[in-house]
Amino acid sequence: MYVCCGLSVLALSFGLAGPVMAQQDLTPTTHASSKTPCNLWKFENPLGELTPGQRACYYGAKLTRPSLLLRGAFVAGLGQWRNNPEILNQDMDDFAHRFGVFYARRSAQSGAEFLVGYLNHEDPRPHPSDLHGFWNRTRAAMLSVLEVTDPSGDTRPAFAPAAGALASGLVSVAGYRQHNSIQDGLMRSGFVYGGDIGTAILREFKPDLSNWASRLRHKRKTD
Repeated sequence: MYVCCGLSVLALSFGLAGPVMAQQDLTPTTHASSKTPCNLWKFENPLGELTPGQRACYYGAKLTRPSLLLRGAFVAGLGQWRNNPEILNQDMDDFAHRFGVFYARRSAQSGAEFLVGYLNHEDPRPHPSDLHGFWNRTRAAMLSVLEVTDPSGDTRPAFAPAAGALASGLVSVAGYRQHNSIQDGLMRSGFVYGGDIGTAILREFKPDLSNWASRLRHKRKTD
């Protein structure tokens, strides 16, 4: 529990430091006098390599967004209901422990991706493939997690997602008294890595799903 609390505090500090560092590094390219606020959404598709301050802003905004807190509460509640990983006492302290482990794992994942991505010059921002065809787009989304493309067009392995998944799994080993073997941690790392690939595929097709849902709502209104 001490490890989880420590990493959670580190994540909070990381999230608070992001906007401060961004005030120094996120100067608009037009050299305007005003500073650009730290906002996760403005990182969607800009060009150019992120500075350390921009990376801190990016990951800090991800760690402090409300949707992550809601997801943490849902995951903790589901684990409490299923008692998985198994905990002797099922009370609010255990729920808080599960939530702390979830947030510690996400903090470790973001921290590892931040460091390895910076050292390996990997861009964490999502980029649509602009391809056509289901399989072509699915393959491009999967490769976006497995490899990174240099400005010259050459590809090389992407180490940041793998490092983040490994860090998340190892923190889970330290967070629980049971189901805390190295095998358990590596298995959870595999789930995290697979989740990154699934998220990339979902992100690739998100505009199509949104358009389909919009047409469906419009059709129901006209019927």
